[in-house]
This record gives sequence, structure tokens and C-alpha cells, in this order.
Amino acid sequence: AAKQITFASSAESFDSFALARDGTIVFTVVEERFVHLYSMALDGSGRRRLTTGPGLNQAPCIARNLHVVVFTAFRADGLPHLWRMDLDGGNQAQVTQGAGEFLIDVDPNGLSAVYARSDSMPSLWRIALSGGTPAHVITPASLDFYIGFSPDGQRFAYTCFREEGGRIFEDIAVIPAA
Repeated sequence: AAKQITFASSAESFDSFALARDGTIVFTVVEERFVHLYSMALDGSGRRRLTTGPGLNQAPCIARNLHVVVFTAFRADGLPHLWRMDLDGGNQAQVTQGAGEFLIDVDPNGLSAVYARSDSMPSLWRIALSGGTPAHVITPASLDFYIGFSPDGQRFAYTCFREEGGRIFEDIAVIPAA
């Protein structure tokens, strides 16, 4: 049977979440005007806020082989950027500096992230989580943003739409991640 581990009030609601290999859940909590990231154990114990200050922190993603959380955050400049932090909330650092970036996925080794830029959708970009120069990955005719890395991080798949004979089809494409 399912066990309820959150108890949202009228002042709080939940959005997205990610699961770490050790059973930690990282999730978003909408609190009045801000969205923060929290963590807790699978049994609901140990709930704690990971992000502080004003901002909207969303779409957490955890590298499968590391305790690294990557997320999209709207902070000081009001634009969405990729951020990273340790699973305990420490060592928070902004990863991207562009005109607006939205996290899609993190490679299993926790070395890089794939994201979409608000100024070049539906293009996909990749950046090392330590920072550096982003690399353009692909610009499909359309992108549905269902994207995932292969377990070894060498490829990723995405869904896209195509028109043929007046009908729309949704396809899955697989490309090298590098």
C-alpha cells in the first residue's frame, strides 16, 4: 500500500522531484512567492530545505552515479539558469550564464547537463557542470523535451514530431551525447 510522506497545507504545494540512489528525494515546494528545493528520506523523515533566499528553483535532476543535484533557478537577474549543488545543499554554484536556460537532463556520471536555451529553442546544448563553454548538440525540426541519457552517458534519446502525408507522428531519436 502507498504511504503518504508529504502533507501539503494550503500555503504549500509540491511540483517536481528526483530520487537519488541512496533513497533521498529532492523535491520542489511552492511557498507563497518562492519555490525551494527540499530533501527527505523515502520514509518522509529528515525533511530539510536545500535552497535559501528569493528565487524559483525547479526541475531537480540527480546524477545517477554521484550526489550532485542540478536544477533550473530564477534568481538575481530574473532569468532561468542551470545551477548545481551537493545532495546536502552545499556548494551551490551557477553553471550557465546565458539569456535563459532550462535543464533537460544530467549525464549519469554527473559531469555535464543537456539543456534548452530560451533564445534558440528547440536546440539542445550541453555544458560541463564545472562550467565552461556550452556546446551545441542538435537542433531538430521539433522537440518534445522527453529526453534521457543512456546508462553509460554515451547517447541520449529524445522525442520529436514530424509531418508526413498531412499527419503528425511522434518519433524517438537516439544520437551520440558527445
